Amino acid sequence: MKYLVSAPVEYTDKNGEKKTTWVRLGMAFEAKDGDGFVVKLNALPIGNTLLIKEDKGPQDYKRKAGRDDKPRGNGYPKDQAQQSDADDSY
Repeated sequence: MKYLVSAPVEYTDKNGEKKTTWVRLGMAFEAKDGDGFVVKLNALPIGNTLLIKEDKGPQDYKRKAGRDDKPRGNGYPKDQAQQSDADDSY
C-alpha cells in the first residue's frame, strides 16, 4: 500500500488571515516484512510535523473548498507560487 507524506505550511491569504496548507514531500510504503515503513522524501520539512496518509488516488488531490482543481506543482499558495517558480532558474 502507498502513503502520501505531507507537511504543513502556514501562510497569510489576501485578506490577512493566517491559513495552513499541506505540501506533499514524498511517499511511504509498507516494509516488505510488514514491520514498519519505507519513507522516500523529495524534500525535507521545515518544521517537525509530517502527515502520512493512505494514497487514495486522484480524489486526494481535490481541494476541500468546493474546487476540483489540482494542487500547484510547488505546493505554495498562489501569490507565493508565482514568485517561487521564478526562483527555480538556478
